Amino acid sequence: MSATFLMTASNQPLSVHPTSSQRNKSRLYILFSLSSSSLSPSLVIAPKKPDPRKVQTWRFGLKHHGSFEGRQVVNYDQRMVAAVSVSKLDPEVTSMGLSMLFSREVPVRGGAREWVCDAINMLVEKDIIPPLPLSAHSIFEKGSRFAESVQASEKSGEESSVPTCDVEGTRIRSEISRV
Repeated sequence: MSATFLMTASNQPLSVHPTSSQRNKSRLYILFSLSSSSLSPSLVIAPKKPDPRKVQTWRFGLKHHGSFEGRQVVNYDQRMVAAVSVSKLDPEVTSMGLSMLFSREVPVRGGAREWVCDAINMLVEKDIIPPLPLSAHSIFEKGSRFAESVQASEKSGEESSVPTCDVEGTRIRSEISRV
């Protein structure tokens, strides 16, 4: 177990990866959004079946000039192309706590791809999410190919939810509604 812990709201150390039987846990996604003419990746924490009109989602990633940013955003915007469902999160994990952890523990090196993969690896290493069946880089690559295929599709943006795949790159039912 790692020496660095996230703290719960009651200032207790967070236990290892998701053990709660609580339903409707938040989800961790890799989100691919349209930025200029390319796809830009970020990590997103969203509630199960987020209302597209509410501001409940947290987006983490690199700004255009290469510095870390974590902020709360509306659950849906039209730039969202596709998502990769990475893991459910224990209810004790807070978005603010993750924002502080990412800013302290995940170096800004290379680009957004490297940052997303480093952040996922850190979450696994610190037992915040369970071990994944593939490496973070493999998951990212499969997700990136999925997002590119969605973007190339003639129906891109016409679906009622943001196209989502699992860590293997297989399309799954999306919980991220556009409407």
